[in-house]
Amino acid sequence: MKMVFQLADVLNDMNAGKDDLQIEFIPWIQKSNNTPITTTARRPDGTFPGQTEIAENPDYAAVVGYSNETAAEIAIQALEDVKGLTPERIKSYATNVFQAHKEAVEEGLFDFSEVEYLRKVVGTDLNTTDEVTPSSVVWPMWEYETGQYLLRTSSTSRSVSNANS
Repeated sequence: MKMVFQLADVLNDMNAGKDDLQIEFIPWIQKSNNTPITTTARRPDGTFPGQTEIAENPDYAAVVGYSNETAAEIAIQALEDVKGLTPERIKSYATNVFQAHKEAVEEGLFDFSEVEYLRKVVGTDLNTTDEVTPSSVVWPMWEYETGQYLLRTSSTSRSVSNANS
């Protein structure tokens, strides 16, 4: 994202005074009062209640759990262990992405998706695998994007809403 904002700044500078060529970003809404919350409860019409409704009406709140808590904990821990997303690793992703990529390849993070790793290496059952990670996820376990996201959200860097200033 940082590169996109930098490119927009350069292009906007190059096209200063030409309003029709200025790049303007729309605000990104990550979370709102109507954000769906995981619950088994439904509105009378069968739709999911939003965050505010659940906060105001405890009848909508329902604890959603794993079919096998122990297996889920083991699977989640196995993924955390193999990814090793520590503050040091996140810093290495930001410092030298090429070295970080090389290390990820050497550590086998490109050999499996989360689902493949849980099924083929850890031996997690299908239900638990589906519950702890989306079964549609087929990309490698390299957490470069997660690290970049964590760096952006935890820093004081410019947000999307400030991109127009």
